[in-house]
Amino acid sequence: MKTILKKLMSALWLLCLLWGWGLTGCATMPGKEIEAPPATAGFEGLAKRYAVGQIIEPATGDVLSFDQMMARLATVRVVYIGEQHDDMAHHRVQLRIISALVDMGYQLSVGLEMFSRQKQPALDGFGNGKIAEGDFLAQVGWDGRVGWDFDSYKDILRYCRDHHLPILGLNAPDEVVKKVARQGLAGLAPEERAQLASSIAPVTAHQKEFLTKWFGHHQISSVKHTDRFVEAHLAWEETMAETIAQYVTSSAGRDRILVVLSGAGHVVYKFGIPDKVTSRVWVPQFVVIPAAIDYIEARSRDVADFVWLTEPDVTKTRADRPRMGIYLAKNKAGAWTVESVKPGTPAARAGFLPGDVLQSVNDRPIIQVKDIHQAVIGAGGKAVHRVIILRNGQSMELRVSFDHPFDHPGPPPEVPKK
Repeated sequence: MKTILKKLMSALWLLCLLWGWGLTGCATMPGKEIEAPPATAGFEGLAKRYAVGQIIEPATGDVLSFDQMMARLATVRVVYIGEQHDDMAHHRVQLRIISALVDMGYQLSVGLEMFSRQKQPALDGFGNGKIAEGDFLAQVGWDGRVGWDFDSYKDILRYCRDHHLPILGLNAPDEVVKKVARQGLAGLAPEERAQLASSIAPVTAHQKEFLTKWFGHHQISSVKHTDRFVEAHLAWEETMAETIAQYVTSSAGRDRILVVLSGAGHVVYKFGIPDKVTSRVWVPQFVVIPAAIDYIEARSRDVADFVWLTEPDVTKTRADRPRMGIYLAKNKAGAWTVESVKPGTPAARAGFLPGDVLQSVNDRPIIQVKDIHQAVIGAGGKAVHRVIILRNGQSMELRVSFDHPFDHPGPPPEVPKK
């Protein structure tokens, strides 16, 4: 009996040993890596966790299929799709929704934040094929629009042109809004005031708290007072809302779904453009937010009607598009001038100051904003870049290094609790 028991124990030990070898062998097979668990995100008050690619209805916590969301979107007059302007994943979501609505047989128009109402003739000419793309970009002053990369929007604009979708300019002219930020509405000349919404309601306490945090987040040194920033933001949103309200009640727009593409900060929680549209005319509307999974974590469930989770924001780490950390504007001579410098960035470390006029980067003259990016990319991974500036009329060389991490302007902050 003792011999039999001994043999059984030996066999059991051998099986355990072989099993252990099997596990070890599987764990160390060539080409195999232990992968980190997939990123997930959650919403305030919900126990569920959600993964990249899922479409969530935060109010219920339900995960919807793309077709389920589209069936809902097709029932309203205005669909807002927020974005982080330089996140291509967001623009792919926008184009997929637009093309799906077209495939479903709906008449569509597309309104865009980056175009002012005054540019509508150029938008119409591009949309009907009478203005070539290059001429269109020149007429709308695209190269003067800091922060808007045409590569991010070209597929959407070309799709609208090729499918004969009206393109609507929603906004007020940049120069007028910037003047509001500096001097307030009271500082506008009558002809400038006429280019904004006819009525601009006072900011609500909830939105003011949100915008105050946003102002601090962006550290806009060219705007000295938070109240001026808030006033400019309201002028921006009220003008877009007025344009939308007028369009959806017009003969041109009343039978169409209007898809509005804007920064997420203008549509989250609906107290931006959507609420301002509702104050003018009631139309059914939905808000869709494509959101990087590392941005949406623990947000309130009223952030949007639908949230489409995308990959973590690659624009924070993309090596091919490093960011100096300067905000630019054209001076009266048409040269790119530093408007403000974000603290802790490569530009701040290099010694840039407001008022510096950019001449060249790595010997490439700066005519358009994209010249800066191309000069850096064309340097082939070089860590230090030569920037020639004019400061008080004197030529100077600054050296910019991207070796150190720095803050990215990023999306707006979490909304304060009600």
